[in-house]
Amino acid sequence: MQRKQSRRIIGSFAAAILLAAVLIFSLSTCRSKQPLDPMTAYRPDMRPEAISDLDLAYVRQLPRYWITFTVNYKDRLLRGEEVVRYIHRTDTPVRDIYFRLYPNLSYYGGSMEVNRAVLNGSVVSFDYSVDTTALHIPLATALGNGEKAIISLRYTLKAPAKPDNRYTLFGLSQSVLNLPLSYPILAVYTPGGWALNSGLPMGDTLFSEAALYHVTATYSRTLTAIHPGIAVARKPMTSTGEVRETYVTGPVREFAFFLSPNYHFVEKNVDGVRFRSYYLTGDGINGNIASLYGMAVFRIYQKKFGFYPYRTMNVVEAPITYRGMEYANLALLGTDLYRGKHAHQEFLLSHEMGHQWWYNMVGNDQVTYPWLDEGLTEYSTTAYFEEVYGRRRAEQIIHQRWEVPWQSLVQSGLDAIVNQPESAFRTGSEYETIVYGKGALFFNALRQQVGDETYYRILHTYWLRYKYKTATPEDFLSVAEEVSGENLHGLYRKWVLSTSSG
Repeated sequence: MQRKQSRRIIGSFAAAILLAAVLIFSLSTCRSKQPLDPMTAYRPDMRPEAISDLDLAYVRQLPRYWITFTVNYKDRLLRGEEVVRYIHRTDTPVRDIYFRLYPNLSYYGGSMEVNRAVLNGSVVSFDYSVDTTALHIPLATALGNGEKAIISLRYTLKAPAKPDNRYTLFGLSQSVLNLPLSYPILAVYTPGGWALNSGLPMGDTLFSEAALYHVTATYSRTLTAIHPGIAVARKPMTSTGEVRETYVTGPVREFAFFLSPNYHFVEKNVDGVRFRSYYLTGDGINGNIASLYGMAVFRIYQKKFGFYPYRTMNVVEAPITYRGMEYANLALLGTDLYRGKHAHQEFLLSHEMGHQWWYNMVGNDQVTYPWLDEGLTEYSTTAYFEEVYGRRRAEQIIHQRWEVPWQSLVQSGLDAIVNQPESAFRTGSEYETIVYGKGALFFNALRQQVGDETYYRILHTYWLRYKYKTATPEDFLSVAEEVSGENLHGLYRKWVLSTSSG
């Protein structure tokens, strides 16, 4: 059985290699008058109004992944291979390439091992760093601005099994095999070099560029798979009881994958977007409620922030207790929100949906500047609650959820600067109160100073300018001052760079 699986993997990987070679070859030596457009493969995941986004020069230079993997659900084992195209886009040459192996984080509890690395067609050596959460590949020749590398990796992954009552981002719990970041993902090259700092359990783990994905997954036909992007092929394999599916995405921050024999879904069409709400057996009522909340949030955010470019959006019940989590095209809600804490479902969903704009489309370094997406996403919930329930309800959220906890820290002498990395915060409570709460209060103060119309023009301009890119706090401030015509450094310094004691 293991030998047959290996043959299937190698065969699928060979097909992926061939596809990559065809795409690369077509760019340089194709004799046709109309060369094959390498973006053709990804266009099915883009709404008609957004297909032209793939023709933007910087989008065409984003990393591309061709991934093939097989999952053994029972043994929690994944065997995969990937081809990655990386184009270096800074004037500083690099002599190394790094990938992050996030499953090896201690709080993920997985075990990922790379068995083989090929660089531009030649087998190369590699080593691990940052407690095996980073893969280091030395380059014989430095990579300059605009130059590309094709890296092929073969890897295995073992996911842990965790108790049903435990917050589980990665591994098997409550019949769900959570496999986010279950492949080597390129680190981000920044002005300071490769970003290799890892997040903490109380915050976000991933910092990544937007990328384009072509993924082929093989798994048991008894399971339901949840993923970003859109399925473009499905092949039942009657001899093994498995199914092989192929997915493509537009520019997204990562590829997350979830499997369970107990998933069901309700599907609606929202202005041409396939909107699915996935729920576990027995949770159909709240699965339908989540669908209604999600569609309402989706429509309001698209109107307020910017056009949602992808063909799919999914709300997913997951074994993360009473919390929420975001991935590209996916908003996760914990099982407790379906089975007992229903009152919190609406707010958390409005938050996680906001991350499709302030994380997936407009990215930032979530480990170094977590407030930039978390504070903005948290405050963005007021757009939904104002629209549906009126300004008074939004003001209650501002006061009870953000002002009261923050003032409690102030009175205790524990106020902290917002613009700090995750590692600067001592407890989860302090992190949430400052990064989420005080961060949201900055955006509230900004809105009060510039007015509603200008505030939403700031957000729309920020979204438009940095869509599929990585923004910094200074980028946001620059956009806010440009659109408003005001000097906002004082406001920014008060809320983001200072404490209440100065």
